[in-house]
Amino acid sequence: MTRFEWKADYCVGEGKIDAQHEQLFMLANKLVEASDKKDLTACAMHLFRYVHAHFRHEESVMRQVGYPGYAEHYAMHEQQLARLTEISADIHNDRWTSDRIVDFIENWLKVHILKEDVRLAAYLKDHPDTGENSPHAAS
Repeated sequence: MTRFEWKADYCVGEGKIDAQHEQLFMLANKLVEASDKKDLTACAMHLFRYVHAHFRHEESVMRQVGYPGYAEHYAMHEQQLARLTEISADIHNDRWTSDRIVDFIENWLKVHILKEDVRLAAYLKDHPDTGENSPHAAS
């Protein structure tokens, strides 16, 4: 059963970011569906690497468009990476709980995207010449 469902409401209007967000939902589902410590560890590592790359891309877009909320958004990304590191350590030390992982993912995927990334989406919409169709857009 799919715990986290991708919805069009999560789109921010930048194609690569939206595709990455959708992929993050898939990886989050794999993590919460992992059946043993080996699978859980592999899924957590894959998610962490993907999240890190996604954040760096999103931050690049924000810098390129002169997004005024960049510093705060970057700080939130760093907090999320720190939380993922803590969860990974808990998995390694057999202290993890599926509820903690689900809470983290629900907060991040649903709250962060719907609150913070939607602000970025609005900025990109209001500044279309600096978005993904701009000659200066991140690849």
